Amino acid sequence: MVDDILITWTIRTFDRRLKTLSPLPKHYVLDRTKASESEQAEIMKIFGTSDGPDEQKPKGLGARSETLSVGNRPDERMLRFRQMFVEKPIEEIKRFLNGGGPNSHRVFKSVNLHRDYFEDETGREITMREMMQIANGNKNEMFIDAESVVQLGPCAIRAREKWAVDKTIVVDKANTLFNFIQVVGLIWRSSWARKKISITTNSDNDGKTNITCDFPAVESMCAVLTLFRQLYASDALMERTCDIYMEHASNEIKKQWVDYCLKNFKKSLNMDPPLIHLQGCTVKQLFDAFLYGTGMVHSPSDNNRNNRNRLSKLVTQHGREKVIMAVNESFWMVLGYAVDVFHVVKQDYEHWTEQEGCAKSDMFDIYSLLRSHVPQ
Repeated sequence: MVDDILITWTIRTFDRRLKTLSPLPKHYVLDRTKASESEQAEIMKIFGTSDGPDEQKPKGLGARSETLSVGNRPDERMLRFRQMFVEKPIEEIKRFLNGGGPNSHRVFKSVNLHRDYFEDETGREITMREMMQIANGNKNEMFIDAESVVQLGPCAIRAREKWAVDKTIVVDKANTLFNFIQVVGLIWRSSWARKKISITTNSDNDGKTNITCDFPAVESMCAVLTLFRQLYASDALMERTCDIYMEHASNEIKKQWVDYCLKNFKKSLNMDPPLIHLQGCTVKQLFDAFLYGTGMVHSPSDNNRNNRNRLSKLVTQHGREKVIMAVNESFWMVLGYAVDVFHVVKQDYEHWTEQEGCAKSDMFDIYSLLRSHVPQ
């Protein structure tokens, strides 16, 4: 059975007193003494684990094992237990992760809301809008979160004459926005997005280490690869969508938000992968290595030799389990910005085409095209 379970939560914290827009990460650990038995059981259920007699050490594991599990779907229920988490120095958490004696089965879990969540220095949740207002000393500053942007409601189209200069431009613009809405929606509803992934590292008494993992099925992973490729690669669907939207949106607040998301989307592609750091490899390089190195989006060619070599080097250096964990977490990081833009663009695209009479996309809605119909 499980000897120890560590549930951590990294929260970006904004200090009102400093008035600097640079939320710093603070690290928290669940103090289970603060939770009743029923609350502990609910928390374990949220993470899909247990520390009772039914939670047996997985078969085939050695004398010592460690599990790193990351839930991809957002789970707001953990916010109810926020006060049960206590701050710990990152060094102490690392010591805990590296501890454990022989014959132990240790499980590590991490809270992941997959949305922007900030707190102030008192531990109260604070929005991006509040932080911007405090940092800039301007109560009218309206750089806010996606939910607040959508609550502003649809905005009128501007530069309408540029939307309808000629048939080609009309179709290109409408199709780009519609394509983006459909692509992001498909990823969000996919079986890949519903899969929770985990890595378990176990060592026997002789020091031999083995790794087991639970990853998305090949078919579900491959189903989203070309969709992600559209967002970031040569199609530049995210960037083209944002550019078109900012050209035609009449609400400056919404335009600022979309521009903010686009800049962070681009920035994230040049960052190190989250959670699993692959030194010397950016997120974009990791994506290219995985998509093209496996031949899943293009057949093998000399043009992709570098990507095949990079993927081989990453797997050799870090192990295929950590590489796939890094791919998944990086997908989720860039998808977060695309989802924020999705809600804003969808609201106004539908308003422009259905209420203001702007030309619609001439692309097929894949859901309508493949919808089943059984005569009654």
